[in-house]
Amino acid sequence: MENLRAYLNAMAPDEQAEFARLCGTTIRYLRKAISLRIRLGPLFCVGIERETCALVTRKHLRPDDWHLIWPELVSARASSTRLHQRPMRPKPRMIPAAGSLARLAAFVA
Repeated sequence: MENLRAYLNAMAPDEQAEFARLCGTTIRYLRKAISLRIRLGPLFCVGIERETCALVTRKHLRPDDWHLIWPELVSARASSTRLHQRPMRPKPRMIPAAGSLARLAAFVA
């Protein structure tokens, strides 16, 4: 909820009211929810995430149960993590130089 508070505090009062309207609520309700630590409903969380362009996410707003409400975010997180990992490179083959083969043949013989 602190992310939401910071996001709202960075806006002018009329922008806050418009933001709340686009999220389907009022700025008074959002301020009350932040102050009293009221858990926002899933629809509000989706709207807030959408209107903040994911600066305030559902995970920020519902840290204890977001994975139960939106299980698709768990798999999206895992796949995005995999996409951002550095790909594994194949190990280089150890091909002996031509002179090494001659020395090896002499050593074995």
